[in-house]
Amino acid sequence: MTITEILNKVGPSTGSGTFTHEEIKLLLAAEGDDKKLLFDKALQTKLAHLDNYVHLRGLIEYSNICTKYCLYCGVRCKNPKVERYTLSDEEVIECAKLAHELGYGSVALQSGERSDAAFVDKITHLVKEIKKIDNGSLGITLSLANKPRRPTAVGLRWARTVTYSASKPQTKTFIIRFTRVTQSTISRRA
Repeated sequence: MTITEILNKVGPSTGSGTFTHEEIKLLLAAEGDDKKLLFDKALQTKLAHLDNYVHLRGLIEYSNICTKYCLYCGVRCKNPKVERYTLSDEEVIECAKLAHELGYGSVALQSGERSDAAFVDKITHLVKEIKKIDNGSLGITLSLANKPRRPTAVGLRWARTVTYSASKPQTKTFIIRFTRVTQSTISRRA
């Protein structure tokens, strides 16, 4: 089977979208004109299902305090070399407002893993405050912790926070980082 035949078996007109193991091996080995055909088909497929825009998302690194001990992670709880921080509510809201002013479609609120009640309450509060910016047009993604395995009061509040924050679906994004806001950062912006 040729690359053209393989590519012609997928798409809106055929309704098919599966490849055999051998077809995948042929596609991965494509070179020259065959590779160009493959890339052209990939672009056509992307444009048929997604738009052709870059969606910017601001990354707010809320805290590096973590309760987990993942050996691969530099901010694991028992790493004594890490200077711990947590942004204030004002700093988080300022970053979210800046993202909105710059035309970003969403922000990702990121921190080390925690799921204690105080942390969940704080994140719930921040999500509600961020949603007040321009009547909730700024989407929010949470990258904070694994959901608790058992249904607990904290787990239920956590689930409501995640559901509340996920009200605006997002497409693939490029991540733009917001660093910790300090007086020197604010001065440099002015």
